[in-house]
Amino acid sequence: CGMITTALNTLPIGSTDGGRITQAVFGTKGKQLPSFLSYLGLGLDLLAPGFGLTWGLTTIFLQRGNERNVRDQFTDVDESRRKVALAMLVLTFLILVPGPGAFSQDFPAF
Repeated sequence: CGMITTALNTLPIGSTDGGRITQAVFGTKGKQLPSFLSYLGLGLDLLAPGFGLTWGLTTIFLQRGNERNVRDQFTDVDESRRKVALAMLVLTFLILVPGPGAFSQDFPAF
């Protein structure tokens, strides 16, 4: 449960940890697509089935405040930190996307 909670917090949405990391690495415009895909996955209950929709609604209403400006917006993040941020995003989605057998229990056997 702790790993799922941490993975939800590192989704690139709102002002969560993942949202701030994504904004720092890819910029404000670079955050829009991952943020949209995260909200879509949570809304369709593809990420963290069972409570992903609840988390998505919580972030929409409670985590959508204005972002603080970064102290140094002109210096790019170095390549090693970009790789760590990208690995974090990939790991987050791997944790939250259910395995292939997760949906097979919902359908009757033929």
